[in-house]
Amino acid sequence: SLKPTDSHYWGGAHPNTLFASVLWDKALKKQLGFADLFRRGADYAALDKALCDGANAAKQVRSPGSETATLDGRMWTCPRAFQTPLALTRGTTPGRAGGVTSLIGAYAIGPYSDGAYEIALPQSAFRDLLNPAYADEFAGQPVKAGDVTPPRT
Repeated sequence: SLKPTDSHYWGGAHPNTLFASVLWDKALKKQLGFADLFRRGADYAALDKALCDGANAAKQVRSPGSETATLDGRMWTCPRAFQTPLALTRGTTPGRAGGVTSLIGAYAIGPYSDGAYEIALPQSAFRDLLNPAYADEFAGQPVKAGDVTPPRT
């Protein structure tokens, strides 16, 4: 998987970071989307909650006491997992992903000053939601879970 980022300045106080991701199936020689990686028609509520909980934990570290983002937010709304670009997360089992990392842009769940978020979720949080064709690509735990956002330079 790849996680390209881009920065665009359209005027205003600062540039905005845009995320994308590429999940590639080498055998089929095609790009995968959320609907390929996960079972169709599954209830993704637990995955959405795990992402929201992880994002809020990171948010409280960056801005202690800030308003919590919720799935039906009044001020800040957690994105649904299918709405975020996903990258595979390096795991403790060689050759297998330990989870997925959701890429969440600045402004999604907090002010620009908090920055963007990269939230790694362990495969145990979504294992039963995986498309059986890709379930064997996941094993173990992520090397690091939670906020894995690279430090700002």
